Amino acid sequence: MFGRLLDAQVGPRPRPDSIATAHTWWLVPPVWWALPGLERSMDTGDLHHSALTMTGLAVALRRFRLAHGEYPEALTALAPGYMASVSSDSLTSTLPLYTRQADGFTLRSEHPKADERPTTSALTWKVTR
Repeated sequence: MFGRLLDAQVGPRPRPDSIATAHTWWLVPPVWWALPGLERSMDTGDLHHSALTMTGLAVALRRFRLAHGEYPEALTALAPGYMASVSSDSLTSTLPLYTRQADGFTLRSEHPKADERPTTSALTWKVTR
């Protein structure tokens, strides 16, 4: 079971649902009740890495605007001048949703398990200028 949790942690995103609860009937109670907590800590780690990715993108977007007077049409315009490469979101393995709006932008990452965990539903950056 712990091996499955570790495989899921280093595997592709989004992670499969209910890793910890599958086939736990054979575990002794002190181990079984800890597995959901381990899965939540993995979700928290993913959310943290997603926030770091979004912060790096927001800084690169701001630097792009300072150099060009406006935000780019797409995130791909940031590489290689402002980032070595545009990082994908650790929650979804895709680029965050980027929308250029007037003088600002919105950068959003939707948690794939938002319906189950409302506290980690999404990360959103709204920059008005």
